[in-house]
Amino acid sequence: CMSEIVPVQITVNPLPTFSVNNATTCPNVPVNLNTLVTLNTENSEARFYSDEDATTQITEEEITLTADTILYTRSVDTITGCQSEILSLNITVTPAPTFTLAATDTAICEGSTINLQGVITNLSENSTARFYSDAAATVLLSSEMLTPQTDTTVYVKAIGNATLCESTIETLNVTVTALPTLATMPATICQFDSVDLTTLVTPPAGSTVRYYSDAQAASELTNTFVKPVVTSNYYVRATDDATNCMSTIHPIEITVNPAPTFVTVDTTLC
Repeated sequence: CMSEIVPVQITVNPLPTFSVNNATTCPNVPVNLNTLVTLNTENSEARFYSDEDATTQITEEEITLTADTILYTRSVDTITGCQSEILSLNITVTPAPTFTLAATDTAICEGSTINLQGVITNLSENSTARFYSDAAATVLLSSEMLTPQTDTTVYVKAIGNATLCESTIETLNVTVTALPTLATMPATICQFDSVDLTTLVTPPAGSTVRYYSDAQAASELTNTFVKPVVTSNYYVRATDDATNCMSTIHPIEITVNPAPTFVTVDTTLC
């Protein structure tokens, strides 16, 4: 005996659909995987995997990469559980620019200026070195010509001109060396007398003192014994033998008192 025939309805739910957007990123820059897919079906979500069989799921929404990587993804209908086909997702990692500091520690004389670009070597093509005042490299220096008053640390990184990928941050320590100091005193002499300038200067230890006839210290004297005929200024500065830092230029005033004058009268004697 057979029962009556009863129809059985089978509902076929459509598979969710989606598309992928291959991406290019920089090393160690977080990539939000959800931004790389476009879901075409309501109530669906994208899932990501490290293998093409979609057995090892990536649970993090953001990942960082150091090399080109192929991931795999599919869309899942959160109501029906239906799954789309598996698509590959290509993420290209653009190399970060590199550079070398000529020296991580450099010394300059007080009041001197250092060209920060001058300490950069082996800079990658199509990239620019930038300089910052903070270790996080967020406060860009307003000038690459730096005249620090005290010891200063500068932070450096390279940025790709087109890719905007960033290198690691390197540290440059700039030590400011104090200038040597010296003391001078004026002198007064009589007209036609001479004076030794070295007797009017107290130089700092470990320095070389030079004397000049002009305030710009361009014309060095070959003889420290001078014989001005009128009140004159000579100039002196000291150079530290170890650091080569030079003091400011100091004047030495030599006051010349005129010699007395007299008149002779011819006379005749027996």
